[in-house]
Amino acid sequence: MKNIKKILSVCFCLALGSSIIACGAELNPNTQSNIQNALEVKQSEFKKCYESALERDREIKGDMNLQLEFSSTQKTPEKVAVKNSDIKDGDMVNCVKKAAGGISLSEVTNVPVESTNQITFEFE
Repeated sequence: MKNIKKILSVCFCLALGSSIIACGAELNPNTQSNIQNALEVKQSEFKKCYESALERDREIKGDMNLQLEFSSTQKTPEKVAVKNSDIKDGDMVNCVKKAAGGISLSEVTNVPVESTNQITFEFE
C-alpha cells in the first residue's frame, strides 16, 4: 500500500495597501517599501501558516490585517497585532503574528511608526 502525500497548491496575495502613521518627525519616504519588503521575505512562513489551517478547514480564506508598531530605533516590530481578520482560526492567526514579529527592516524608521498591512489568503 502506497502513501500518497497530497500537495496543496496554495496561492495567496500579500496586498499591502498599507496605511502608515508616523508620530512626531518626518517619515522616511522608504519606510512603506521597507516594511513591504520585510513582509514579502516572510511569505513562505505565512504560506505554511495557511497550509496548516487548510488541513483543518479546506474552505478557510480571507483577509487578515496586520498592525505593526516600530520604535524609532529598532528594525524589528515592538508590537504585532491582527486586526479585522476574516480568518477566525486562532492557530493560524498566532502563526501569522509570530512570523510577522520576526521581520527585520533594512533600516530604522527614525520615528515611531504604526503600519497596517493586509494579507489575503486564498486557496487555488
